[in-house]
Amino acid sequence: MSEVTEIIDSRPRLFAPGMAIGLHLNIERVLSMGPGRTYYLADNRKPRWYTHICWGCGNKHNPANAPICEYCQRPITKRRFLLSCRWHEAGGEEFHQFAALRLDHIAINSPIVLYRYREQLLAFHEIAEEALLVDEPSPLRPRTLLAGAWTLAAGILELMEHGIVLDRLGPEHVLVGRNGSRLWDLDIREVRGRRIHPRDPVSMDAARMLGALMLRYVPMDQAETVAFFHQAAVGGFPDIATMQRELRGFARNLQLKGSQRQASALSSVGRRRPNNEDSWGWRRIGNIDLFVVADGMGGYAAGDKASATAVETVTRAASTLLPRTNAKPADIQQALAEVVSTANFAVQELSKDQERPTGTTLVVLAVWPDGQAWLAHIGDSRAYRVRDGKLHPLTEDHSMVQAMVEAGKLDREGARTHPRSNVLLQYLGSPGESDPDINKADLKAGDRVLICSDGLWGEMPESELEKLFDPELDLRRQVRVLVSAANDSGGKDNVTALLVTL
Repeated sequence: MSEVTEIIDSRPRLFAPGMAIGLHLNIERVLSMGPGRTYYLADNRKPRWYTHICWGCGNKHNPANAPICEYCQRPITKRRFLLSCRWHEAGGEEFHQFAALRLDHIAINSPIVLYRYREQLLAFHEIAEEALLVDEPSPLRPRTLLAGAWTLAAGILELMEHGIVLDRLGPEHVLVGRNGSRLWDLDIREVRGRRIHPRDPVSMDAARMLGALMLRYVPMDQAETVAFFHQAAVGGFPDIATMQRELRGFARNLQLKGSQRQASALSSVGRRRPNNEDSWGWRRIGNIDLFVVADGMGGYAAGDKASATAVETVTRAASTLLPRTNAKPADIQQALAEVVSTANFAVQELSKDQERPTGTTLVVLAVWPDGQAWLAHIGDSRAYRVRDGKLHPLTEDHSMVQAMVEAGKLDREGARTHPRSNVLLQYLGSPGESDPDINKADLKAGDRVLICSDGLWGEMPESELEKLFDPELDLRRQVRVLVSAANDSGGKDNVTALLVTL
């Protein structure tokens, strides 16, 4: 999160391993972070109470050494749970109403216990052989993606049967497994108390939300799958049931193929910020591959909207402008300048709807089939080249401390740790015309390109960042290593890493 002023948003202090929650549960370890949430693994191995609770029926009065529940006759065993801790508006009355329904469906992981602890709402869930989608790098395997989309649609339909309207649907609301995905820890807008008609407008909204979510996890060269979920994301299906039905036929007829050009991305909220204001995107435009990372600016308004607007505008404008260049350098430079200018105007327009101005950094990488690659950037998000195990910067920050480096007043490492390292001299959304750096990148076959926000490079020296790269790791594992290292080093900011192999 690039900043003009030093504002550190805080999350509630993390629970320590071994901490008792109520009379029956204990914190085992921290799993991850989400927007407005912290995720833990919990267990019932050391209850503080002299009786044991049955998690099947809720009977709290079983003797401590009882092998089965005296009420429902189910075995009483040592168990683990997923725990989501929400704060602020994340624990509203609607979520309580949803939890009280205790929906039993293959695509819904309903909370089994709610517990209020100071400003946080703790929701305990059953755990299975699943992963948090918020921690999964993009892209997912096509079969995992399609199976997951189908089961999530089934879960949304079940919610509608009980009158439940989702407020939003993001990676933090999904658990992904081998046989499909499940909804969990939901943000509920409304509980109507009656069945929602299949053609109610909220059904199309649900199809849009699911399409937009799945689109982030599609390999960029799987054009048919991209087109399907894009159709859903823009309202191409009248309701979620139609989307699910069409998805079944689409998946049955799809001829899956391996990706030719590899890329992977992962974004994390970090360890201290309440929300993620980083955005990223990719798109194949004819035979041109486009990659974008933007970092909304803390201290300004709506940083998340600014970065998302920048990514969306860049990909849309580039889809029109880049194919016209015919890979001619002068035309490419002009097209990228126009792309960034269009994004700058879009962010400026966004500021008009905010009480304070908004802004974002931007890095754009465009790669042609002949290996020609161009970079456009503004702000302090960065691009690096990784070649033969060596990390080489491809961009220079538009920041106060970078100006001090160029003036000989600071070295590069001193600039990274300087207290004013977050003060930007240029960014999208600033008054006037944008002035990005646009250059042809010195790249060749076999190189990897890392595009990242300052939440990655700001947490460790470049010499340490360089050591994290392992040529034996595939891209998904590599971006996971990078983001985990930034979080383990402090995670003071949102972290985004997008890695491309030429």
